[in-house]
Amino acid sequence: MEVMIITEKRTNLFHEITQPVIDLIKDPTINLDEDSGKKLFFHRFVILLLYFYLQGIDSLRSLITDLHTKDHIHTIDLIPIWLSTIHDAFHRYSLSLFQLIYVRLLEQLPVYAIEEFKELGRFIISDGSVFPMAIHTIWAEFRKKSKALKLHLHFELNVMIPSCFLITNGKTDERKVMLTMIEKAITYIADRGYLSFDFFKGIIDKEAYFIIRVRNNLIYQVKEQLPVVINQAVKSIFFQVTDELVLFEADKHQFIYRRISFYAKHKCFVLVTNRFDLTTYQIIKLYALRWQVELFFRYFKRTLNGIHILNNSQNGVTIQFYVILIVNLLLMRYKRIRMLKPSFHQKVNNSRAQFCIFGSPDDWVKDIGKQIPEYFKIKKQETNAIRNSLFKSNQLAFDFL
Repeated sequence: MEVMIITEKRTNLFHEITQPVIDLIKDPTINLDEDSGKKLFFHRFVILLLYFYLQGIDSLRSLITDLHTKDHIHTIDLIPIWLSTIHDAFHRYSLSLFQLIYVRLLEQLPVYAIEEFKELGRFIISDGSVFPMAIHTIWAEFRKKSKALKLHLHFELNVMIPSCFLITNGKTDERKVMLTMIEKAITYIADRGYLSFDFFKGIIDKEAYFIIRVRNNLIYQVKEQLPVVINQAVKSIFFQVTDELVLFEADKHQFIYRRISFYAKHKCFVLVTNRFDLTTYQIIKLYALRWQVELFFRYFKRTLNGIHILNNSQNGVTIQFYVILIVNLLLMRYKRIRMLKPSFHQKVNNSRAQFCIFGSPDDWVKDIGKQIPEYFKIKKQETNAIRNSLFKSNQLAFDFL
């Protein structure tokens, strides 16, 4: 991949990328007139956080240095301030304001859906990830000698963006949190940590669906053998594939579930679902796409520096995470705009699923990842290119030749 820079007279890149948020915080329902006397009022606080993540700054102390030494901060309405002022803002402003900005952005920005899933329904990958915290943080219980918070994330596969999240201490049961976030008619995809028949019933009671991996030693009774429908391209990498309607002995509710099992790389995978309308291959592929939430966590923590907690209060952490998600939306919007420019050369789809026999499950997983359109993915090279040109009168054009 190459990133090309095209020179053109215009406002700087920071203004172009952040303009949708700047327009939103001018809205009287979001902007706080009563805090205008503060040195770090709401409008400036939002710009400060956007600057922190777009510029890729590693800590608040480095941010303070920027504010006191860089000339370009005056062009975006920032002024020199000190650390205590920033920490005060994290406590003073309600996280609901940042949640409102995120929701409004989702409503206003064009959100593109992956065509393949439109007829199959909405799919959300559920997972949790632990973030280490300072040892003196009281609310973030985890282990005896360490503190941590847990980010419970719902990542919508159809549009490749988080739909909602909750923050708890590191010891919280992910299944209990997930049940509070379930919506009707959505299919939830999760790994083995979510195995619980009471949890399955909770999803069904909310008229939702699930595809969840379970242990392969659960005792069950086969009620009906279903036809195994998988693509020719993967028949050489999946072995002993079964598709059955079963009753599990440990399930006190005695619901009939669909059980799909197969071997890959000498490992047995067992998937349980209440989606009876999808093919065997579709169920396996949807579970394989669960890996996208792991990639998002890595992008969230490493590329956007979400692993570095700016404020140890629960309100402050939630504000920080909303801002990271807002930055992600802005970057996706900007990339999409650049890809629509006439100068952009569309990358050839390298997917082999329609005409190739795969040699390993890893090759197949990589291939289905390549089928996701490029404008859903913000790569590290792209964020670096943006950071290098954030205050220049240049336009970045992403070329994936």
